[in-house]
Amino acid sequence: MKLLLALCVAICFAGVYCDTAPKPEEVQYVKDCASKNNMDQKMIDDLKMQKTFFASQAAMCFTHCVMHHNGMLDDEGNMTDMFKKIPEAAECQSMTGNDKCETAAKIMDCMVKKENADMKDLNL
Repeated sequence: MKLLLALCVAICFAGVYCDTAPKPEEVQYVKDCASKNNMDQKMIDDLKMQKTFFASQAAMCFTHCVMHHNGMLDDEGNMTDMFKKIPEAAECQSMTGNDKCETAAKIMDCMVKKENADMKDLNL
């Protein structure tokens, strides 16, 4: 359950997997990350439908940005000590990519697969 909560907040998946609506600051940093990485709503919807975080460099960097703002990853794309304490997340900490964006995508992909989350129903 802790991982689902972390996933909800990390990518603003509120409404389906979360018991509460996202806080305004969570909505804002997701919007900021989308803008910073040139992600429009269609790209975010495509990301959900493909069940992958590897759709593009923009999608991977959007994933890193949101996870970083949430305190799950540091600037380099490594899991924070706080996030490593969640057993399901710790199992994915060995995931690495060519850069911080690809690493974030691999970590998030691993966690979503572990939780068997259905991304198409997520409210982004």
